[in-house]
Amino acid sequence: MNLDHHAYLIEGETEEVLPFVFDILKKEGIDTQNNPDLIVQKFGIFTIDDSRAIKKYQKNIIISADSFALEAQNSLLKTFEEPNQDVTFFVITSNVSQLIPTLKSRLFNISKSSKSSGSSKISVDFLKKTKPERLKFIEDKIKERKDEKDLLKKEVFDLINGIEAELFRKKSAKLNQDDIFIFEELNKFRGYLFDRGASIKMILEHLALILPDLE
Repeated sequence: MNLDHHAYLIEGETEEVLPFVFDILKKEGIDTQNNPDLIVQKFGIFTIDDSRAIKKYQKNIIISADSFALEAQNSLLKTFEEPNQDVTFFVITSNVSQLIPTLKSRLFNISKSSKSSGSSKISVDFLKKTKPERLKFIEDKIKERKDEKDLLKKEVFDLINGIEAELFRKKSAKLNQDDIFIFEELNKFRGYLFDRGASIKMILEHLALILPDLE
């Protein structure tokens, strides 16, 4: 594989994908061991500050993140539109559907994953519920995890990822402005989950009301 593009998107878990990327770089004659011109950075949530930082690098950059803040994605979009010369980006994430369509359009997809990142049953079930049923589900979930906030955040994070994956699977071929708004809201509120003092109940209730019904 020749590195004819300046930015690549690889879907999968970091532990699986990173050796794959290293193999690509080695075939291009790029040393992957103790190479000052190669940067590998792993993030939980890739933020706007992280995006600003990588703009300064004049090196090959591998970014792995569970989630990308919306502001960070918009910043990356500008970076990829006007890339530094001789800099190649690799973006690794286990859930490609979380990325805004305009950002994905700037990335060459070389997805390498041994398992599907498809939506979970609970996410599909949530989309199939009526709005009152969704709100009841949220109320029950908050009560169930009232003393387990970290676990609740993890479950909500997985729920949002699953919802996003299912909606993208159904709508990716014909996205309209309403769809793009929904994906942006999902990504925004996924980031809010880990803000100090964030109201998980308010986040879920907002999503329950704006999400389309799943046919």
